[in-house]
Order: sequence, then structure tokens, then C-alpha cells
Amino acid sequence: MQRIKKVMASVASGLMAGATLMAPVLAEKTIGEAFSEMNPENTVVVVGANAATSDVVAAIAIGAEIGQHGAGAVVSGSGSVTTEVTGGVSLDDPSDKLYVGDPINKVRDSLTAKDLPSVLAKGTLEDDEGTTYDYSQYIEIGSNQIKFDQYETDEDPVVAIELGTSSTDPLYTYRVDFNKVVNFIDTDDDGRNIMAGNTLELGGVAFTISSESTDTKLVLYKSSESITVSMGEEKTVTVNGVSYTIKVLGFDTNNDEVVLSVNGVTDSVAEGRSRTIGGLEVYAKTVTGWNNGADGIAILQVGSEKVTLEDGQEVMIGDDEDPIDGTEVEFVGTVDALSSIKIKVYAPDTDNDYIAAGSEFKDPVFESFKVKFADIVPDLKDASRDEIEVKNDGDSKGYVKFKDINGDERELYFVYDASDTGVELRGSASDENIYVVEGSEVVENEITMLAPGNERYTHIVKVTRIYSDDERGYVEFEDVLTGEKYETKEGVFNDEGNTLELIVDGKTYIVTAEDGGSDGDTTPVTKISVAYNDGVVAVYPSIELNNGENLAITDEVLAGDEISAETIYGVPTGYIKVVPDTTNDDADIYASVDGVTWTTVATDVSGDAAVQVGSVVYNVNIGAGETAIDVTISLDADQDPTTAGNIGVPAVLIVEEEDDNNVENAVIIAEDGDSDYVSFDAPIFTAGVKFTDVGTSNDDVTAYLDYYGTYAEKDSTDDDHTIVRVYYPDTQMYARIAMGTDPQFGAASTTTGSADVSFKPVTADMAKLDTEVSSADKSSKNIVLVGGPAINSLVAELANAGKTLTLDQWRTEYQNKAIVQVIEDAFATGKVALVVAGYSAQDTRNAAAALLTGKVDSYTAAVISGDTVSELTLPAEETNEE
Repeated sequence: MQRIKKVMASVASGLMAGATLMAPVLAEKTIGEAFSEMNPENTVVVVGANAATSDVVAAIAIGAEIGQHGAGAVVSGSGSVTTEVTGGVSLDDPSDKLYVGDPINKVRDSLTAKDLPSVLAKGTLEDDEGTTYDYSQYIEIGSNQIKFDQYETDEDPVVAIELGTSSTDPLYTYRVDFNKVVNFIDTDDDGRNIMAGNTLELGGVAFTISSESTDTKLVLYKSSESITVSMGEEKTVTVNGVSYTIKVLGFDTNNDEVVLSVNGVTDSVAEGRSRTIGGLEVYAKTVTGWNNGADGIAILQVGSEKVTLEDGQEVMIGDDEDPIDGTEVEFVGTVDALSSIKIKVYAPDTDNDYIAAGSEFKDPVFESFKVKFADIVPDLKDASRDEIEVKNDGDSKGYVKFKDINGDERELYFVYDASDTGVELRGSASDENIYVVEGSEVVENEITMLAPGNERYTHIVKVTRIYSDDERGYVEFEDVLTGEKYETKEGVFNDEGNTLELIVDGKTYIVTAEDGGSDGDTTPVTKISVAYNDGVVAVYPSIELNNGENLAITDEVLAGDEISAETIYGVPTGYIKVVPDTTNDDADIYASVDGVTWTTVATDVSGDAAVQVGSVVYNVNIGAGETAIDVTISLDADQDPTTAGNIGVPAVLIVEEEDDNNVENAVIIAEDGDSDYVSFDAPIFTAGVKFTDVGTSNDDVTAYLDYYGTYAEKDSTDDDHTIVRVYYPDTQMYARIAMGTDPQFGAASTTTGSADVSFKPVTADMAKLDTEVSSADKSSKNIVLVGGPAINSLVAELANAGKTLTLDQWRTEYQNKAIVQVIEDAFATGKVALVVAGYSAQDTRNAAAALLTGKVDSYTAAVISGDTVSELTLPAEETNEE
């Protein structure tokens, strides 16, 4: 998040006889400045030990934002990519690119002389009497979309500009506007056309106006070469690789004709007319004879082409007026009073109705410019993409293969087809059950998750040993992907309810004994659970992969057993909150992307409910337990928020990074549920713009592409074992399209701006309870304090020191309000505290939202009341001096 930094400083102090009026010294740093300087290494986020769940969720959202500041970040590229174009102009912009599904005129809807000076130059037409007509030229770009399809049978699909086949859907429209109406058939007193023979440069091509024009048709001639020849003179020209010898034999002064010999063939042509002589098209632009035709001079355009324009008709060429398919002329006015000419260009037929990436479309009328679809970046299977493969291992196992955040190849087995129980979420062995709900009970050899609420630090671990002892008990884990070993601290661990600490990546997890001896029973502990204890139950914890995408494995799971209190579940795309009503065995369900702003999904739910969080739809089932409710979560089968249904089999969920619309879409690949063989269904894309079930050159392979540019193939070569491969781009795929005489894209370069950032683990544990904050933390860390003085003891400490609002001030003056405040030198010189607090839980959420959205950036201390933000003025307190 880029924050606007404004320096605001205010110091207030006063002296009174016998007393001190304590008005805190306001911070010189703004909230935005202080917050942007916080990072995982120099900051802790603190909530009260007895804080409400909403305070905890707000702290998580703030911590996640701080996690993207400074420390731990590795810049892999910075700014927006720009590309120099020569011979034309790109149709996109460095900050606004063209993506699959976009119309090509999304960024530029027209071109002018500034864009294409040699093609669209402004000009002046002059008639024989000296009257001038200024004109300007434009190209209006059509709304043709960039699509993905199999355009040619038995060939692979391509990304292409899809063309319409009628004038109502042109690729572009060429337009020339005159500053005043032009009469192209105007004559002088002698009846001679005063426009004929004059030059009109259109589309970068010089045309000569012909006297053949009528009140409905404008006739022009374009020439490959112009020559001037006199009586008896002979000249040789080459047109299209063929040599022609032209000689003037005489003049007919009565009819303004010149008699020519072309390669030995003799014929005459009148001024303002054309004729094919000896295989060469000759247009007589000017014919002047004297001395009864014995002398004279002629200006000829050789290799000339007759072009006829008629309103509502295709552009026509030649004496036979052959139409140019895929064009249509539109006059504004008539030939004798013309103010504008438009030529619409579209596909000539259904066999040529697309421009594939890597190809070009040449203008069929002027032939002086083209539309070039240079390429897509990156290509569909470019080496820079992450390849994620979901496939079988024999008949009964399935796994996903990918590159982890460090670029190392990993395999994760997650499907096991047991003959007696069907397809289940398991590892490579029958006893390696996988649990994807935080806090699930697991035994040795089973797999669980270390889920701190940040996919960069999520670990998928197997319980390798549970050692039960009254002094030196411990639990050992092994990372399923890396093989790394983790071990808890030793301690008392021989009774149900005993706990041990496990520290991984600086994150502290609580390992709890779920069975074992009690009251003298020596039964060892065999079952444990692991939780991060951040107030959120992680369901389908995701891990970050090499290009920044997140991957989770899913199944229909019991997420909550006998739930009687409000519970927040963290899912890969956000949060689901369930508020139970145990009296009626139902619940209200809410959804949030950031854990701060909540949307009511449904109330009084009993049974299934479709819950959309971000772009993914989850199926939440509320069932009646013995004394409370049970909560079951799965992915929704149709990804339709209006109808509930579940994917009751193991699946892979890939969550994309934000696209240019700030949406994180996803891809779901589910096992097909066949009890005989492990095989996978076609991928489900949650993006609104997607192209699915597209044929390829291989009848057994089907292709898919979505708006972000994630490409996938379903390979059914083996009918019993369908494989899905996903190719995920490092950045959103975009199209490079240009127009010009010969547009060429140069090497890409970057401009300053936001960077593509990946993250490596940091060792600091950012989240703490107020009871866990040490004196070392206070002296060496910046501290974000979530909650007011009634719930957060560190805020109370600052209030007692006169540095923030006291509890009495909250109760009397700040009901139903919230504050965000910078306190410099809060607990130690040079260290900042940032107070994020509200009168109620909802008010605290409002404060967190205001901080995260930048609404309070320019303040040093802000008060939030509803949607209103204002400067917070701290009341002074009078205290007696000793």
C-alpha cells in the first residue's frame, strides 16, 4: 500500500501555578509515516489477553499488512513494464495493459496524426481555382475482444483478437474529416471538373481525384510511380518486378488524349482517365498538347489502381469495380457535398476472422499500415511459469507436484483410494490421514498443519513421535515437503490437557495432549492437536508457491464440533464467521476478505449455505450436535453463490494473486470420486472471464485459460487416470498489440512504481498478548496496540501516563467512536506505539479498517465516527505537583 506522507507537527504545553496541565506532546510523524516504517523485524502487534475475537482478527489484518513492509521482502521486479514501439504505437499503456478478455480499445479508442504521423497526417486539398480544404485523419479502434479458442480444426488453440464479419463490428474505422464540405464533381464555366487531377493523401497514400467521379461515386487513383514524358520521349519503369517501356507517340488536342506505346502495344488515354496498355495500368493525370498534337507533355501515373468509394458499399478497385471484402464505406454527405469519409474494416470471411498472437493484419485498402498482435507475455507455457501437475500414482494414490516458495520441486500426496472407505484425504501411505482443520486431533504418522494465518509460514507436517513423560515429554514433527525436523520444548506431557510449545519460523504453536493418563493412570499420550491460538481456526491452510500463488488441499471437513460460541474460520480467500443459536440449532453466517469488514451471508441457517469469500464459494453446513451445533465446510461444487452444494472429495485449490481489478481468482482441481481409480476432473475457474473446454491438436487434451492468464490442460490420454497441468504466470499475462506502418516491440524495461515482491520467512514473532510483552520488547520494538485501556494493559499504561485516552474519557466523550494514534517515545526513546482502539468491538474494527485503507494516513491522531475521520485532540488532565 502506498501511503501519502504529510508532515504535521503540533506541540501543546502549559504551566499553571501549583499544578501542571498535562497535554501530551503530539507526534511529529503521521500515522501513514509511522505505519509504513513498521516491518516484521521492528514491530510487534499486541492484543489483550482477554480480548474479543474481533480484536484478534483486526490484529491479524494489521499484522498481515506489516508483513509486506520492508524486512522479509525480496524484490523480484519493480514498477510497471514498458516496451518501446517503433514504426507504430502500442494500444496499451504502461499502467493499463490489455489482458485476455479485454476489448482492444480499452486503453486507446482512436489514433491521430500524433500517433501515426506518416499515415494520419493532416493535409490540405486544393482545387484548380485555388480553393483549399483542410482535413484531418483518424483511426477509430473497434471493441474486438482478445480471446482464447481453437480457431483451426486439429490445431492448438491460440490467444487472438477475434474479428467480426460485418460492418457493425469493425476491427477499426478509418476516417477523414474536411473542415468544410467538398464538391468532388465541381466544374468550371467550361464544364471541366476542377477537382480532377488534384492530389488527396489518405492513409499515407497519395491519391489522384478522377473526373470519373459521379454524384454517388468518388473515384480515386493511387499510383506506384509518377512520370512526366514529352512527345517522342521514351521511359522505362518497373512495376511489381516487371519492366515496361513507355513512349509518347502523339496527342489528340481535341479530346485531351495522349497516344502511348507500352512494350509495343499502342493505345490512347484521356486526361483524368486510366487504361491498361501492354499489361500496365496507366492513369493520365495531366495531358497538354499543342502544335496540332505534334508536341506536348503528359504526367502519367503508372501501375495506378482505380479505387471507387460509394456510400454503404464495399471499397471497389479496378475498372470492374471488384469489391474488397471486409470493408464498407460511409459518407457524411454526398459526393457533391462531402464533409467526411469513413471506411470500416472487418473480417473478410469466417476463415479469416481472427488475428493470432504472433501475426498481423494489413489494411486492405491503403496497405500502408497494419494491426500487429506481437505476442502474449508470458507465453502459455513459458519457462517463467510455475507448472503445477495434479496426477495419479498407480490406481490408488494421487499427488500434486509444484515449485515451493524457494523454487524447489516438491510433491505432496493427498489422495488415497482405499477399497473399503473410498477416496480420502491421505498421504502416500494408508495410515497417513491428512487433517486440514487447525486443532484437529492426530496420532503418530498422521499429517496436520502449522498454520499461523500467513501462507508464507504454513508447514504441512507429519507427527513422527509422541513421547509421553512427566518431566521430559515432547512431540516430534517432520515437514512433509522439505523433510525438516521440528521438535517441541520438553516438559510435562503425560496427561490429557498438558501442553508444550513448538516454535517454527519464530511462530509459537501450542501442542496439546488430547488423551493420556489422569488421576494416577499411566496411559501414555497418543493423540495431540496443534494450534496457533490467534482466535481464528484455519481451514485449508495454504502455502505460497514460487510465483506468488497459494495452494491448499481441501475436502469436506468437520470444522467445528459442538460449537456454542462465535467462531471465525480462516479459509484461503478470507474468513467465515459462524454465530450459533444453540436453542434453535441454527446459526448466522458472515463472510470477510480482510477480517475487518463483514458481510451477512445468511441468518438462521440450518443445513447447507453457499458462502462466497472473495472469488471462492464454500459450502457451510450447520448441523445439530448433542448440545450445540456442528459446522462442516467444503468447496461449493458449482462455485455458484446462489445454490449450495459441496465437493465431497479431495481437491487442490490454487489462489491467484490480485489481478488488475484487485481480485484474487482461483482454480479448483478435484478428484473425480471414482472408487476404482484415482483420476481428476476438469479444472474449475472462479474468474468471471475464462475460456474452458477448448479443443487442441490432441483429441485427448482440453485447454483452459482465465483472466489472470493461468493456463491449464486436462489430459485424458489414459481414460482411467486423467491428469491436470496448470501453468501459472509470475505476473498477469498481457497482450502486446500495436498499429502502424510496421510496428516492432523492443525489449521490455521497467519504470518506477510498485514492485513484484516475494517474501522469505522472518524470525520475529510479531503477534503477542499484552501479558507476553517484555521490557526488551518495549525498549527495542515499535508496538501496535489493538484495543482500548479496558482490555489492553499496555494501552492502560499509556493512558495513565497521559499519552492517550483514559477509560473515563472513553466512557464520557468517545462512546461509539474509535481512534488511531501515533505515540512517539511511547515506552522507550525512538520507539513508536500505534494505538488502534474503539469503544466497542465494531468500533475497533472500524479503526483497523481506517488504518489499512489509508483513511487516517495524514493524521497524527484521528478519531473515527462512522464514515467520518477528524483530528483527535487529547483532553488535558490537571495533576498536583509534589
